[in-house]
Amino acid sequence: MQSRQPTGHIEQPLQLTGRLELRTFYANTKRSYAGVCLVTEKEEYLIRPADVPATQENPLQSLLGKNVTVKGRLQNEVFLMEELLIIHY
Repeated sequence: MQSRQPTGHIEQPLQLTGRLELRTFYANTKRSYAGVCLVTEKEEYLIRPADVPATQENPLQSLLGKNVTVKGRLQNEVFLMEELLIIHY
């Protein structure tokens, strides 16, 4: 029997660290597009700021190649970023 989260449950924010890269999603299809991706040691996440609609240009493109730590939540396979810290080495 699967356990279900109670109605109204608020998901706890996740904190992830990785590198911002431009990736192609749905390659070789009519839906193909380039999106900003957070590449961690274990996973890759399509990422955008939580307060920016998916129809607008992603402001994280200006940070491509940077290592970052982000806080946010996953929603429909997209990481919605609420906080960002650029890691300087």
